[in-house]
Amino acid sequence: MDIERIRNEQRHFDVVADHEGFSWWGVGTPAGKLRTERRAGFVRDALGPAPEKIILEIGCGSGEITPYLSGHFKLVVGVDVSFGLLKKFNSRLSGTAAAGVLADGERLPFKERSFDGICGNNILHHLELDIILPVCARYLKPGGRLAFAEPNLMNPQNWIENKTFVRKYRPYSPDEMPFTRWHAVNKLARHGFRNARVRPFDFLHPSTPTGLIPAVSALGRMLEWFPPTREIAGSMIISAQAPETM
Repeated sequence: MDIERIRNEQRHFDVVADHEGFSWWGVGTPAGKLRTERRAGFVRDALGPAPEKIILEIGCGSGEITPYLSGHFKLVVGVDVSFGLLKKFNSRLSGTAAAGVLADGERLPFKERSFDGICGNNILHHLELDIILPVCARYLKPGGRLAFAEPNLMNPQNWIENKTFVRKYRPYSPDEMPFTRWHAVNKLARHGFRNARVRPFDFLHPSTPTGLIPAVSALGRMLEWFPPTREIAGSMIISAQAPETM
């Protein structure tokens, strides 16, 4: 990530930290909390929960998914470029097996091959996959796993908000752009990852009224089972393994 892009992200998310208190819009609503818990569960399962594992969370923000991870691993190390969000992260995760570090995910201040898993929530679409995936490969132990929850560009709302004039009215950072699951799989294969899988999921919108959450959640999970509708789900979980030898 070039310096200007880092500064764009820092400025954007420092403002978000002050105004929202969270990394992403809608996280604090009842539906948003349920969505976060569910995606964190998918990330945790893809990493393979084990008490001895040390996990790196890239773009940890204010710690939305981290509380659902920290109790299942030896340590979760979060990195983010926003000092404002990291202050909230360290305050929110105080006393847990998690620590936040101010760092660019593409220039990590750690020893290579240090992590059993690398994960993130809504972060890859802020980065260049051809840069961040080789970084993940270098910092994962042989056979280590990665797991990321990302917006799905095939979702009609995501496509309209990012690919049409509507984008300029949405609170996005200047350089972020969602992608498709096929794009993710191709990039993972290109950079040597094995067992790459991308699963679309999530039809529960953060603004769903509380009383409708059970019905919308049930309908959404049914839609996730049918290939034609699954492809337009709002999110996707990306998982893969680093090569056994480098």
